[in-house]
Amino acid sequence: MLYETLNALRYSKIYDQEEIGLAAKSLSDYPFDVSAPKELLLETSRLSVQHNITIYDASYLALSEQLSIPFFTADDKLLKRVRGKTRHISTFSK
Repeated sequence: MLYETLNALRYSKIYDQEEIGLAAKSLSDYPFDVSAPKELLLETSRLSVQHNITIYDASYLALSEQLSIPFFTADDKLLKRVRGKTRHISTFSK
């Protein structure tokens, strides 16, 4: 629900990065039982605007950065937009 809301705000073209960040903070202050920490939501909204990617993609990127683990994708457009922060799935090895 939180990511859906932030994504709607992001693509409404009404709000800038700071306003989306404030919305993320406000949403995380509600007593919802969710597993998205405030810092992760704020970083997700920042990455989405900075790299012009969806909130969904930015959430995985933010999580991978927070956990210090690689972020793999097969999405060539995403690879180009966040060059250096993602790896193509074909490079994954067990």
